[in-house]
Amino acid sequence: ADYELLYWDARTGRQNLDSQMDTGWATWTRVLGFPVMGIWPPGSDGTDVNACDRSPDGDFLVTADDGGAVKLFAHPAVVEDAAHRTYRGHSSHVTCARFSPDGERVISSGGRDRCVFQYRVWPVEAPEPRPPTPEKQWLPLDASGKNYGWRLP
Repeated sequence: ADYELLYWDARTGRQNLDSQMDTGWATWTRVLGFPVMGIWPPGSDGTDVNACDRSPDGDFLVTADDGGAVKLFAHPAVVEDAAHRTYRGHSSHVTCARFSPDGERVISSGGRDRCVFQYRVWPVEAPEPRPPTPEKQWLPLDASGKNYGWRLP
């Protein structure tokens, strides 16, 4: 396999040679392409990720891999070794993972274990930002004003 992305016109049966870089796709189930280039783990050989699916709202990607993991990424995953959450349970490789049409569930199917798992997509609230810590200033340390040092105002 050359890992090429080739496009065809379904009406004519001919290859479409025009650039498809800015084309908006209704779904994304390919493991290759710019928006999913960060799903590949370091040292992978191009066959380690078996399936990929973008959520209906376009916010997430889910992958199925040979290590028995289902991984959830933010979409697009364009940085190398993109941040993700890993979910385990299958005893061998995972053949497929897909979002439900409403985007509230992920369904995965195992290879040798022949299991189908259902995960619920649960929104996580961002934590409240910490208040900034005040900077220390060079101020008097006592009421006489003769002793100075670094302290909080």
